[in-house]
This record gives sequence, structure tokens and C-alpha cells, in this order.
Amino acid sequence: MKQKKSTDLELYLRLLTYVKPYLRIFLVAVLAMAVLALTNPAIAALFKTITEAVFQHEQTDLMMRVALPVILVFLVAAVSSYISRYALAWVADRFVMDLRMEMFNRLLSLSCADLDRHTAGSVISRFTYDVAQVKEAGTNAVTTLGRDTLSIIGLVAWMAYIDWLMTLLAFVAGPFILFVLLALRLRLRRMSRLVQDSMADLHHVIDEAIAGHRIIKIFAGRQQESERFRQKANANRRYNMKFIAASAASTPVINVITAIALVSIVYIAAAHAATDKISVAEFNSFFAALLMLLSPLRRLSRINEDLQRGLAACESVFAFIDQETEADGGEVSVDRLTGAIEISDLNFAYDEGSGAVIENISLSVSPGQSVAIIGPTGSG
Repeated sequence: MKQKKSTDLELYLRLLTYVKPYLRIFLVAVLAMAVLALTNPAIAALFKTITEAVFQHEQTDLMMRVALPVILVFLVAAVSSYISRYALAWVADRFVMDLRMEMFNRLLSLSCADLDRHTAGSVISRFTYDVAQVKEAGTNAVTTLGRDTLSIIGLVAWMAYIDWLMTLLAFVAGPFILFVLLALRLRLRRMSRLVQDSMADLHHVIDEAIAGHRIIKIFAGRQQESERFRQKANANRRYNMKFIAASAASTPVINVITAIALVSIVYIAAAHAATDKISVAEFNSFFAALLMLLSPLRRLSRINEDLQRGLAACESVFAFIDQETEADGGEVSVDRLTGAIEISDLNFAYDEGSGAVIENISLSVSPGQSVAIIGPTGSG
């Protein structure tokens, strides 16, 4: 039965259910990220104070007005950075362990037919590569969306406080940047799926080579297996490079758009300075906030790459978890087995789509008796 494809929102909400048991620690991480984010506009505001203190020659109270606040802000940033990173990593590791445990329990409860449809390499790839992608992408996304979004809000608020017109001009580039991100979203998701599938193929080839190493040596199949592995490895490389090409294209385009907006802001700032609408200290603070804004904006522009890679991995992991378990209809309970086996009208096929290899077999095996079923070629 083909499973219904989940939307991005459904995948997000389902991922959050794994975070719920550790919500307190997660909220600690988010709170620490919020504090860390607020230190950025605080640093930008300090540029105004430093400029005023230096150019107005207020050396007597320079220590109290500048030095101590700077030390305090950077101390708060250091502590909050450590807490947020540690708490988020703790939640992520717990989340990964729970996810893998659920996958493994589902693996143990699958029917033989379902297990036969999966190669060992593809299953191992989901447990290792796909889950790792979910963790990495999820951690990066939470960090970027939490810390950088709050940093941007704080910096923009400070910039608007200094000069709303220049701030408004800074965000004219926003729609153009959004268009670039949306244009690349679908391609990034598709390339992520292909990278995952090719990684599963690699694991499958390695697993077969290890399991059948004696057969490979007996039949001198090393060159054939080497070529087979080379093809799979090259496919993985090509898909990975296509993903990188798509993700790398966004950064230069966004940088050019940002540079145009930056030059326009400097031009208007110079005009305002000429008419005394903005002081030197305010301009320094505004420009410092603008420069500090570039890093979180750049990280936000790359979050699409992390999200699409993580969502593609989520689809793979959840598709495995959502498989139907084998029904256990056993209701017979015995205190002691006699050792006798009775089989009546047994039919068996390796797959639903293939023909039966055993049809209407009935036999009785007494205790201590050995019975072998021999095929046409002599194999059993």
C-alpha cells in the first residue's frame, strides 16, 4: 500500500513530538539563544556610546560608560552561547536515540516479506545517514531560526530607532532574496533524496561484498564488484555535486543583492550626515548593526539547504517507521511440547508477485525424525 506523502508542515509537527519529552531542556536552549541574540543589538548600541565617549573626550568616565558594559555583554554572550549549544546538543542526541529505537523496534516487528523488500544497505543507511541528516539539519535549523531571527529583529529595531528610512531601504532586497530561495527549494529537496538513495546503494554494495567475499574470490569477481562499487560511488558523487551546485548558487546571488542595498544605504547615510540628520556616533552604530546583520542573514539564506536535506531524510525515516507490522495471530498455548510437527496444505512464496515455490505440502514429522525437502537441482 502506497503511503500518503506528508507535507512540510506535517513533517515539522511530527518531529516536534520527539522533542516534547525534553521540552524543558529545549526551552532552556531557546531562552539561552534569545539572550545570545539580544547581545548583538547591545553591541551595536555600544558603538554609539564608544564613539561619543572618544570624540567628546570624556576620558574620565570612559571606563564606566564603555569598558564595563562591553565586558558584561561579551560575558553574557559567552555563557548563553555555551548553554544553548550544550542544551540543544543534549536534546538532539536524545531525539536521535529515540528515533533509532523506534526504527529498530519497527524493524523487529516487520514481516519476512517486508524485510525481503529492503536491502540491508538501505536499512543501515536509514539508521545511520538519514537519521544523522535529520539531527544535523534540525540542529542547524533551530539554531539559525532561533538565534539569528531574534538577532535580526533586535538589530533591525535598533537601526530603525536611529533612522527608519535607511532601515526600510535595507529590506528592499528582501523579496528578491526570498525569490531566489523559493526557486531553489524544490531542486534541493530532489537532490537530497537522490543523495540518500545513492548512499543506500553504496551501503548495499558494501554489505554484499562483505557477506559474499568468499564467492567473489572463488569466481574471481573482484574486478566486477570493484566496477560496480565505482559506479555507485560516482553516482553518489554526482548527485552530491548537483546538490552543492544548487546550494552554492544562492549565496553569490544574495551577496550581490545585499551589496547593492548596502551601497544605497551608505549613499543615503552620507546625504543625511551632510544635513546633520544623523550624527557620527549614530552612523557608526547604524553601520555596525548593518554589518552585524549580514552574518545572520547569510546563515538564514543557507537554512533552505539544511531544511530540504533534513525534510528529505525525515520522509525516508518516517516511511520506514510507518510500515505495517506483522500481525501476531498466535493463540495456542501449550505447557510442554512433544516434538511432533504436523503440516497440512502448506503454500509458500518468497514474494507476493512471484509464483509459489511450495504448494499444498502436507507432512508429519515424529519426534527424533529428520526430514529434508530437496528441490530439482538437489538444493534444499
